[in-house]
Amino acid sequence: MNNEGTRPFSGITQVHAPTSLHETIRKRVAAIERRISTAKLSSLVLLALAAAAAFVFSCLYVWDTLTTSGFVQYAALAFTDTAALAYIKDIALSLIESVPALGVALVLSAGLLAVGSVWSFWRIFQEFRSRTTAFFA
Repeated sequence: MNNEGTRPFSGITQVHAPTSLHETIRKRVAAIERRISTAKLSSLVLLALAAAAAFVFSCLYVWDTLTTSGFVQYAALAFTDTAALAYIKDIALSLIESVPALGVALVLSAGLLAVGSVWSFWRIFQEFRSRTTAFFA
């Protein structure tokens, strides 16, 4: 407690910062945010390209395994031969057994990764654009 009835620290003189300091700090923070956003965008572009390449190669793998497993022949039989409709249960089970589960899982995961990275890229790009527009406005 201060016994003299004055406010504590009343003897300290206030120092005002130069007017250009605030602007310099704001520009530096904006530059750092732009650099971080640019790094995020470039990494997401690389991720999207890798995911797109993985999607293409997994689709090729699925097509190759579909043709070698007999899925295409069973599907053609089910859709072209009307007499095969009497044995639709057996044909459906054969179709399910000949589907390459690993290939389908690869296609789905690569596709979801590609879509997710493009969505994240777009979201970060919009945020980056709004920050730079607000800064230069």
